[in-house]
Amino acid sequence: MPLAAALRQHLIQQFPADRAYDRVAIYADAMPPLVAAFLDQTLDRWTDLERARLRSDWFDFEDDEVREAEARLFDALGTTARVPATAWESTLSGAVDLVVRFLTIPARALTDAAFEGEPHPLPVETIRERLDLFAAYPYLTDAAEVALRDRTGDLLPDDVFALLDLADRKAVRGYGPDEWVTLLAPLFDLARLTELGGVPVSALRDFFEAKGEDALADRVSAQAETVLDEAALLDVLASEDGGQKAASSEQKAEEGTAVVDDEPVVEQGAVDEAPVPLWQRFAQDSGDGSVHTRLGDSTPSIEPADEPPLWQTLAAPRSETSSRPAAPSAESLAPKSVGSSALDELEERVLGRTSSGQRSRFVEHLFRGDAGKYVTVLHALDEASSWTEASQVIARDVFRPFKVNIYGEHAVAFTDAVEARFRG
Repeated sequence: MPLAAALRQHLIQQFPADRAYDRVAIYADAMPPLVAAFLDQTLDRWTDLERARLRSDWFDFEDDEVREAEARLFDALGTTARVPATAWESTLSGAVDLVVRFLTIPARALTDAAFEGEPHPLPVETIRERLDLFAAYPYLTDAAEVALRDRTGDLLPDDVFALLDLADRKAVRGYGPDEWVTLLAPLFDLARLTELGGVPVSALRDFFEAKGEDALADRVSAQAETVLDEAALLDVLASEDGGQKAASSEQKAEEGTAVVDDEPVVEQGAVDEAPVPLWQRFAQDSGDGSVHTRLGDSTPSIEPADEPPLWQTLAAPRSETSSRPAAPSAESLAPKSVGSSALDELEERVLGRTSSGQRSRFVEHLFRGDAGKYVTVLHALDEASSWTEASQVIARDVFRPFKVNIYGEHAVAFTDAVEARFRG
């Protein structure tokens, strides 16, 4: 059975179509984080479509009063958005199919998603926005961002695919067996939720072919088994001479940057580190512990699973009396003014020792320049008594309202710093 089909079957059993699913329900413990993130973005996309439908030349949407009313309306709609029961099975199935495809053939899948399966050209600005759809492999979107930075006009799907495909192949140049297994971890995580016993050989073949590794694709296809787990795949990749060996750090340093039409695509250093994505840090072991792996570190460390990881708490937990996420109190949202020394002390309590440069980056990239909101959130985090409570504050008051990519560099640094206070 294909991985996507087996995972669909499992998740529909875990999440039956007998109710509507809001953002809180989507981020339930049993939902794979990458699938949950995609469903969350689906709700955002649906909200945007409803906004577009509302627009009409019969009304002046530039009027100040109308703009304020529209903003309030769609803030409320975004908060209460949900997948109706009648659409749940097809929406969940579609999310699973796309996530598995993204993890198997990311350059092609990301291109198709950006163009929504249409062959027509799109404005560069639209492509930039849509390429943020899937962030498990940030090096792809980073490569696109650099290459598209000075582009204008429209681009065809083949143009974007060529860019992403080259970045994808460049990122894994010289990979050895251990690095391949690390990069494939998200597929194996999904497979563990099913009864397959591993990732189907057909998916592994597609994965290696998409990376330009035909020799490895042939080696995997030659196996008698129909599925392989990590240990079996590691044995297959290491079983014969030939194929690509891990390049030395000196060789990688000499490679410089990837090039498309003699223009830089992405810095090699970013490509080397990016393929170990944020989901791996928050991936949860099926046993009694949680696996937390730092970016760039392939050796997981087991910590007690007394509190859920961040991806499980991107929404406030469901209460017995309400199906809506808990809203922040008026007091928690009120700007709090604090002197420089007091702010330094507050930051040190919440984030550990920080520099003024780091503060500026957090304000710019996570709070869209709103320093008052940054201070307000620090106060809320200072009052949090557990990582569970703190992660809810981050999700509710930072990630959602400012539409932050949780896999981004600054989001990772911020959550790492907050989490260290409770884990340490």
